[in-house]
Amino acid sequence: MPMRTLFALAFAVLSLPALAGPVEDLISGARTECRGCDLSNQSFKKASLDGVDLSGANLSGASFHRASLKGANLAGVVARDANFNLADLGGAVMEGGDFSGAMFYEAQLSAIKATEADFSRTRMQHARLTGADLGGANLDWAIMKDVRLNNANLTAASMERTNLAKASIGRTKFDGTTIVSAGFVEVSGAGASFAGATISLTDFWGAKLDKASFAGAQANDNRFTRARVDLGQFAPGALTRNIMPDGRVQGTEQ
Repeated sequence: MPMRTLFALAFAVLSLPALAGPVEDLISGARTECRGCDLSNQSFKKASLDGVDLSGANLSGASFHRASLKGANLAGVVARDANFNLADLGGAVMEGGDFSGAMFYEAQLSAIKATEADFSRTRMQHARLTGADLGGANLDWAIMKDVRLNNANLTAASMERTNLAKASIGRTKFDGTTIVSAGFVEVSGAGASFAGATISLTDFWGAKLDKASFAGAQANDNRFTRARVDLGQFAPGALTRNIMPDGRVQGTEQ
């Protein structure tokens, strides 16, 4: 091959634009799915990713700070220690995902579908979870202070040492949920349902639980001091050694 032709080919190759990777393509909108991709420790800060399909992807350590992920498919992802602070995940599918240790400070999580997801050790202060479906989710050690959790579903969830101080949980279902050593201090929970729940060593100090139902609940060694709740809301149920609103320790089974 003549030398001039070789030079021409070499110049043509060097002139080609560099191929973009999946991160750049997702951010630019060139692609809207990256199922099963390894996107760990990548930055999607302020990216517009509405409706993107990242199901099964590795998002551990990735940053979605202020990103928009409305309606995104995050089912089955591994997103340990990821940053979703101030992100908008409204209506996202997060079923079966591992979000343990992730941050969701002031995130928009309304109407998410996150059944059986792992949110243990997450930090989601001031997040919005209105209408969220967290049935069977793991919320152990999660910090959920001041969250809006109205009309949500936490049926059969696990809540060990979960901190919901001053959260709004009106009309939310905690039916069949296991709640141990958790904090419901000063929550607003009118109409919430704890039917069939197992609740122990949990603090409901000053909680507003008007018309909340604890029917069939097993409630032991909890504190309801200054809470708006009465024994009638627990019938039928089993209560042992709870500190009731009047400060007396209740020790009989109903």
